Amino acid sequence: TLTDLVPPLQPEENIIILQVESLDYGALNWTDEQGRPLTPFLNKLTAASTYHRVISRSRLGSASADCSVLMQEAVNRKIIPYKLSTYPFEREGSLPRLAKADGYRTTALHGFDGNFFNRKPAYVRMGFDEVLFKEDLDARGGLGAGDRHKFFSTYGYLDRAVLNLAADLAARPGKDLIFVITLTNHTPWEYLPESEQKYFPQPKDKFQNFANSINYVDRCLEEFYERAPEGTLLLIYGDHAAVFEELRAGGDFVPYIILRKEGRLTARKNPPGIRDQNFSLEDISSHIGTLFKPGGASDQMQ
Repeated sequence: TLTDLVPPLQPEENIIILQVESLDYGALNWTDEQGRPLTPFLNKLTAASTYHRVISRSRLGSASADCSVLMQEAVNRKIIPYKLSTYPFEREGSLPRLAKADGYRTTALHGFDGNFFNRKPAYVRMGFDEVLFKEDLDARGGLGAGDRHKFFSTYGYLDRAVLNLAADLAARPGKDLIFVITLTNHTPWEYLPESEQKYFPQPKDKFQNFANSINYVDRCLEEFYERAPEGTLLLIYGDHAAVFEELRAGGDFVPYIILRKEGRLTARKNPPGIRDQNFSLEDISSHIGTLFKPGGASDQMQ
């Protein structure tokens, strides 16, 4: 497992975990025929960080990824635990409870409806101190001008507003663990305002819609990084790949990026990380678990 091969994570005063929607490993360092990078900031970020390649086998949608990370266990292969009212979300081994036992204030943040995948009731039972979904952000008066946009048949909060809020929450006094799920880069990649469609200003197909969305997310992540407090430990991973032939040179993978913010990003010729093995999303979960317990959740991941 990944946890067996790399050192455990060292907790910092601020820890932000980002589950980025459809963050495809193949988008990193991808360029079009004119040589334009699709994700210029993520390219710089990975060059300055430790990052690993993880096979994209998200089961039962994106919720299976965050459920595994937060509950520190392997994902059920038949049904998302969030849909099971009898699931033991209160148990002590969940990531929020482990963090709270170590003195962290814990926050979950997502720009869509808490009933989507039935996440919100589960997050509350896991023990998060703050659970902020669309309805909670609405109750706070929103997140600023242009913070919302069409999503499915309703609306959601755009990633820029949500990520900026996460960075601002981390700037509070005290220790914070903040878990964020992004939204804007969700299939079918039709939820980006026209003003933000900058990579392909007049997209002609689904891939070009995806390219605009992931390029937007890349810009948001750069703003978020600049805003996050110094010393923040950033853990970034994709919930699943986007599955476009244009990105398939490396197979169906997502990145798992580990970086402590320390001033300006400094690129390294050979960034550390293991990128030639078929690690799973459970490997990400287990390694994140090493923040608060030796060996992560590896015993439960078998």
